[in-house]
Amino acid sequence: MANITHVDALINFSAKIIQKIAASQEVVGLMLNDPDILMTSEAALNIYDDLYDYDYVDDTIDGDKALIMVDVDMLRQSSPTMSDYEIYVQVVCTKQYMKLTPSLFKGVRGNSRDNIVRYIDLLLNGSKEFGIGKLELKRVNTAVVPEKLTSKLLTYKVVDFAQDRTKLPV
Repeated sequence: MANITHVDALINFSAKIIQKIAASQEVVGLMLNDPDILMTSEAALNIYDDLYDYDYVDDTIDGDKALIMVDVDMLRQSSPTMSDYEIYVQVVCTKQYMKLTPSLFKGVRGNSRDNIVRYIDLLLNGSKEFGIGKLELKRVNTAVVPEKLTSKLLTYKVVDFAQDRTKLPV
């Protein structure tokens, strides 16, 4: 019996993306409203509290903050060894959090949410870490969230080459 399934990619892709986001000075700085945040600080190390591998949005979000959720769908298994996946990265901010502080983020235009989206796309778009081809941005759209929040959803496509899972080591 196989110990690894095609569904394992759902877990692995999400974990890898969350790890990349948590290691990004730009994203963490924007999320914590501190562009010069020391990545070994307690606040930066606790960024995982605001990163989710499932859809978390609800009305109970406290404070002015940003959250990032990563989710993955397997769209189809095109052959026994090939699968097509969509990866979703949703950036959710409280509306009070949206405005950037110009004195902190010199030369940065726009709002917090869109800049977080921008840096996540720089991390992910074109990456070959997820399959046999490059991770490809398909769309960025506004997502529906409760009234006090605002959100953008990035959708990526990836084709994964799945090994013969019956012959993998235990």
